[in-house]
Amino acid sequence: MLPRLPFRRRIYLVKHGFQMRFAAYPLVFLAGFLGASGVFLYRYLHERLRLQAYFSHSRLDNPWDLVAPAVGQVVVWGGTAFLVALAGWGWVRFRRLHRDLEAVSDWLADRTRLGDVADPPALDETEVRILAERLSEATRTFAAWEREAGEKAARAVSAAEAHGPASAEATAALDALRAAVGRVRVDEGLR
Repeated sequence: MLPRLPFRRRIYLVKHGFQMRFAAYPLVFLAGFLGASGVFLYRYLHERLRLQAYFSHSRLDNPWDLVAPAVGQVVVWGGTAFLVALAGWGWVRFRRLHRDLEAVSDWLADRTRLGDVADPPALDETEVRILAERLSEATRTFAAWEREAGEKAARAVSAAEAHGPASAEATAALDALRAAVGRVRVDEGLR
């Protein structure tokens, strides 16, 4: 049994922790924005409104009775506007990503159906463009290997037919074919 080779993978589209960061960043930003707004409003208005309570003509017992509804409206409308903008950004971002992935999928389907090696389509997303370029490079490398293995197989067959299956020429051609085929390993046991 051959020793298992370590499987090195590169993740182009989904980076480790991407989903957590994508979900947490907007929430942390919103909480930070609202917290900073609240601290700013409290520090700015607290002293000014507290002085109003000492005026004899002021009937204001608690300054926050006047400020709290305004702050609540700022928080509600600001938070709603932030979430609408975030949803619009997310929709545009993932729509563009979906469009690029569909283009790569169609390009790969054409390559499989037509059997040629063409350049990938023009893509907007950097990660998808890198993925498509690497797939194109892998397709070209595999096509070259397939041609080489086919040529060596044809040589092995012709050497066996011309000199006999046990001849030195047939054995050498078969060894060359084994070497070419042995260069490619498929490890489907991803853990």
